[in-house]
Amino acid sequence: MDIYESFRGKSIFFTGVTGFVGKVFLWKLIKEFPDLDNVVVLIRTKKGQKPLDRFAKEVMSSPCWEPLIKELGDAEFKRRTSKIVAVSGDVMLDRLGMSEADYEMIAAKVHFIVHMAATVNFDERLDISTKMNVLGAVRMLALAQRSPKLQAFVHVSTCYVNYQRHGRQVVRETIYPLPFDAEDMCKFILAQDPAVIPLASERMMKQYGFPNTYTFTKSMAEQILERRKGNVPLAILRPAIIGCSLREPMPGWVDALTAAGGLYLTGGLGILRELYCNPSNISDLIPVDYVVNTAIKLLHRVHTCNAALKDGLKAPTQSGLPSAPSATAVAVGGKASALPAIAAASAASQSATTTGSSTLNNGISSAGSGDSDGNAPLPLVYHSSTSSSLNVMRWETASVAVHQYWNANPHPKAIGPCDVALIDNYYRYRLRVLTHRTIPIAVMKLAASMPVVGSPSKKKLVERLERAVWRSQDLQRQFNPFMNNQWCFDSTNTMSLDEFVKPEQAKAFACDPYDINWHAYTIAYSYGMMKYIMKSADGRSQPLMPESGTDIFLKSTL
Repeated sequence: MDIYESFRGKSIFFTGVTGFVGKVFLWKLIKEFPDLDNVVVLIRTKKGQKPLDRFAKEVMSSPCWEPLIKELGDAEFKRRTSKIVAVSGDVMLDRLGMSEADYEMIAAKVHFIVHMAATVNFDERLDISTKMNVLGAVRMLALAQRSPKLQAFVHVSTCYVNYQRHGRQVVRETIYPLPFDAEDMCKFILAQDPAVIPLASERMMKQYGFPNTYTFTKSMAEQILERRKGNVPLAILRPAIIGCSLREPMPGWVDALTAAGGLYLTGGLGILRELYCNPSNISDLIPVDYVVNTAIKLLHRVHTCNAALKDGLKAPTQSGLPSAPSATAVAVGGKASALPAIAAASAASQSATTTGSSTLNNGISSAGSGDSDGNAPLPLVYHSSTSSSLNVMRWETASVAVHQYWNANPHPKAIGPCDVALIDNYYRYRLRVLTHRTIPIAVMKLAASMPVVGSPSKKKLVERLERAVWRSQDLQRQFNPFMNNQWCFDSTNTMSLDEFVKPEQAKAFACDPYDINWHAYTIAYSYGMMKYIMKSADGRSQPLMPESGTDIFLKSTL
């Protein structure tokens, strides 16, 4: 099946274009599909800006376009990007905040919808997160239900909607039931006065085992979408921790100070010196270009399978969920792939599943998009992660690369060498923070305020150091749940996507975990944080990605 043919002459509408993943998604569409009808992007207007003005300033001015312009040439690049249509809107408003004309135009023309927009602020107030992450998704579904030409709708969620399932068990590509009704919970949250939201939020996070409002509201959104999808060809894409690009637009490209990149940067600048983290835990990073490639292949798969059903053919689908893996392997693309040790102990205990939309004996709801003739449903959920592979990255692996890179290439603004200790005991960690951070800074503040040895400039310098240390500690606080727990996210459905594209096209939209050299990737990530976040590469060259394990193996078989 030709993935390029699936997109020829098609209209795509997606949200989140000003975000990190959204920019790369648009980049990939422009690069790979020269004959799209158009790409419509939703832009939230700021301070009276016209949508196209904000789009030009925040998206098209990004350095990620530079290699593509060089590859295509100015004329062809302008021809392809002329098909981009920016419309004003806001997913937090009814009918997506669009004008009636724009709303009806998109509903009438669109073939593919991808919903990426979300608030990823872990500390977002619960009612605001609900309005953005839950109601925003519901409004996108309402648009999809009004679109007669729609061929696929992909909702981008997160692997950590199943945060509670950390430990020695496989997290499957399915929707697990929540201990509450998601729609009722949504209504309850929206009925609360803002003054009591913080108290209600803290209580609910503890009661239901979520680390933050982001994962909580993303979980509710999945439940409601599955319940209300009707005949919409819906698929849910769950990325793990999204990191810098592996290869496209260029190795190490990143434009957001989030997640692991923030730890690499503050550690490299000498600000972060101690990290509460189990060094052997899996750091389930996924390159942003892998997430984008998976989304495109998923659109292709849903479209081709549903087209086959409409033509009266037997669609190449899986029946509900895959069978339970053995104690040492899980089926990936029809082949056996060994799981890391975290999954092995529990995999054998996963009992066999039934098919269709039934309830499994382990309480999993297996939901799909089957038709009235009884054809097997398409799998609904797809993980974009690396933890089900042997080729996982662990925090200790990242630590080695970060220390090597930043100490060999110290930044002029660094306050000291990169020397981060990974401490897996919370009390030892707190003691080190107290003796190496809290007390020294308090002493420095006192000295800077004294009449003889102190001065206003020294006082200001200490205050800046205190703010930097506080920010690094706050970043750790937000990220701690993901460093001191680990998961094994089954990716059977995702790996099977390559069965629905030609081999050379599968490589063009790569998402194979064995393509990643984690040491080289972490070095590229560190370089990207310095160049694209600090805006200072101080003359050093961009790291190159070595050949992948897959490429090396295939060469040996020729």
